[in-house]
Amino acid sequence: MVALVLKFSGDLPHFPFWLMMAFAVGAILLLMAYHAMIAIFSR
Repeated sequence: MVALVLKFSGDLPHFPFWLMMAFAVGAILLLMAYHAMIAIFSR
């Protein structure tokens, strides 16, 4: 969400939009993997 605001606000001309989006998606995937591992090992 913040990456989209910073991208379209025009305040930062060289904002690394795709790097920040990749980081956000990677963090979400890591969180999903963490929850899956907790579910598997808590049985």
